[in-house]
Amino acid sequence: MQRIAILLAAALLGCRGHHDSAPVAMRTVTAPDGTAIEVPVTVSNVYATNAAALDILVAIADRSQIHALPATAFEYSSLADDPEPWRDLKQMTNVDTEDILALDPDLVLIHDWQSPTQGAWLRENGIAMMVLPTVTKWEHITDSVNAVADALGRKDAGNALVADLEARRARLAERTAGSEPRRAMTYGNYGGDGSSSGSNTTWHLMFELAGLTNAGAEDGAEGVYEIDIERLLVLDPDLLLVSENLEGVSPAIGTLRAHPSAQGLRALQKDQIVSLPASLYSTSTVRILDAAEMLVDRLDRD
Repeated sequence: MQRIAILLAAALLGCRGHHDSAPVAMRTVTAPDGTAIEVPVTVSNVYATNAAALDILVAIADRSQIHALPATAFEYSSLADDPEPWRDLKQMTNVDTEDILALDPDLVLIHDWQSPTQGAWLRENGIAMMVLPTVTKWEHITDSVNAVADALGRKDAGNALVADLEARRARLAERTAGSEPRRAMTYGNYGGDGSSSGSNTTWHLMFELAGLTNAGAEDGAEGVYEIDIERLLVLDPDLLLVSENLEGVSPAIGTLRAHPSAQGLRALQKDQIVSLPASLYSTSTVRILDAAEMLVDRLDRD
């Protein structure tokens, strides 16, 4: 099996189009983590391996630079809002290295939470790869935008996007300035113990942008962690943030409402529960600002 895989990879590399027909002029760009990457002077084919990376790509790239989409594009990326213009592109149901090689990309965008084995394969097979950080602070967003824009030869588009994001961030801060301090927590539950998120998470940043305090980060809690009803009752946040499915229903809140011991939660008693579409609730890219804006909108509405 190993020999077959090697032969297949070699065959794919032998068909990599313009990379084999003539030498390609290259230049050096810098990834968000400071890694130097060699990319063609003219990047014409970029593949984003996940919905979060795709959100950055479609916000910066020329349409002609995108030849294929990850399978999650129409469910978790910004394309879910307007999918039809993108339906003609190849959808990658697999993210195996051989499938990516077959696309003959000039550059692949990957996140630091993805398989390091896949990243090593791509590098070994001569594919330029840019690793984007999991967004836990604002600079991760702007650094990623600037790095991708530079690699694509689209610095003007990147600068315009960063300027727009900074302006929206400032407007959101103005909206929430002087508002009553509220402690918020994320909550997920699909049976059994639930989960929440502490500091050093995308949700922590989302709460900061929305002018809220992350109660889930109290007592030094970091990352995503399991939480039982007893601990939830101790923290007793002012509001809960949950994910909703395509029908606008939150399974987590359904589970929580059915739990007898949870009825003492002030968020349940005062109906202070905000649900976001799964594509925004779980985002880890430029759309964090979209999520924070929607969170504030829904709090204002309530």
